[in-house]
Amino acid sequence: MRTISNRWRMLDNPARINVSLCLNCRGLGETEAVKDLCALLQRFSPRLVFLSETKRSKTEMKAMLVQLGDNHGTFMDARGRSGGLLLLWDKNLALIVLSYSSNHIDTTSQWYNQDPLWRFTGVYNWPENQQKHCTGEMMAGLKTHMDLPWLVGGDLNEIFCHCEKAGGPLRSQAHIDAFKDAFLDNDLHDLGFSGYDYTWCNNREGGEIVEERLDRFYASTEWSIQFPEA
Repeated sequence: MRTISNRWRMLDNPARINVSLCLNCRGLGETEAVKDLCALLQRFSPRLVFLSETKRSKTEMKAMLVQLGDNHGTFMDARGRSGGLLLLWDKNLALIVLSYSSNHIDTTSQWYNQDPLWRFTGVYNWPENQQKHCTGEMMAGLKTHMDLPWLVGGDLNEIFCHCEKAGGPLRSQAHIDAFKDAFLDNDLHDLGFSGYDYTWCNNREGGEIVEERLDRFYASTEWSIQFPEA
């Protein structure tokens, strides 16, 4: 069984040790997966956590919340045993949920009372190729609702250049460019990463292995100016 502990991605501001964590947990029904998540929460004490593919209903997630520490939470139902979103946040974090769907949770946040207000949107992109363009349309729509320093994080289910994929057939360059432009057109820029190049693997052996970088944080110019150490 492959657990979630090797698939976390986080972003922090070393000056004040504010940690945000986003991951595709591939289901929170197994005891081992919940244990791994609890271990990550205890180790890094993230103040903001966005999970995709919980594969659980709101009722199931509410029952599980008590295991995940002293946090506030909001949930999006899974579609059968696929999808499902969870946003957790520190009770001392000033956070307001603005909107949500099966593919996003949009919020305003303040790390501390005197800090400027900013925006966080957790995103889980449609896994189906014919639906992936919907994320760009969703981001453009969200952009019109509020003009705040903006951080976007989650499983975008798409690569942004061919170097972010190893194995398998090449993606269409036109498809990649259209998806990338949907973020750049909304002044959202990749914050970069450290560690292994890829965040997803199909777990097949031999020459059929495919690895891709699908998970990332994007931020607006204003957000990066506000948090230059992130």
